[in-house]
Amino acid sequence: RGSYRKTKRNILSCPHDGVFLNMTLNTLNMREPASLVDEWKGKVQKISFGFHTPWKPRDPLWIPFGKARNEVIDELLRLKKKDPDFIFNTEGQLRTMMTGSWTKTCPAWFLRALDSSGRPKRCALGDTAICGKCGVDCYAGISSALGGEMLEWVKNMTNLLLRPNPKRP
Repeated sequence: RGSYRKTKRNILSCPHDGVFLNMTLNTLNMREPASLVDEWKGKVQKISFGFHTPWKPRDPLWIPFGKARNEVIDELLRLKKKDPDFIFNTEGQLRTMMTGSWTKTCPAWFLRALDSSGRPKRCALGDTAICGKCGVDCYAGISSALGGEMLEWVKNMTNLLLRPNPKRP
C-alpha cells in the first residue's frame, strides 16, 4: 500500500542523475503507459516496461496473452516510436512479450539471479513463478536479442553506455 508514492518520493529525492525506472504493468495499471511516460519524462533518464508474472494460476493481476496485452504493447510501441531515447525497451523485446512462446526457451541462464543470502537461483522471480506466463522484460529482451534482434539490443546498450547522463531539472 502506497508503494508507488514511496517509490516516486525516493526517486525524486535521489541525488544521482542516471535513474532508470522499470514499470511492471498489470490489470490495474495497463491503461497508464502514456500517462506514466508523461509523468516521468524529465525526472528519470529512461523508463522500461514489463508485465506482471503470476505465482498462482488465476492471478487477477496477470494480463493474458492476446488482445488486451497486444493493445498495451501496441501503445508501448507507439510511445517508443514517439520517444525512442526515453523508452528503453526495444521494439523486438516488446513484440516478443506479445506471446508466451519465448518462455519455452527462457534465457534466465543469461543472467545470474541470487537470493537475499547470495545463493544462486534459477530465475530472478524465484522457483514458484509461472514461467509460461512470464512478463520479465529483461528476459524477453535477451530472448529477442538471441533470436535475431541482436543489432537493436547492442545499439541500445551501446547508446546507454556511451551517452552522458542528462542533468535532472
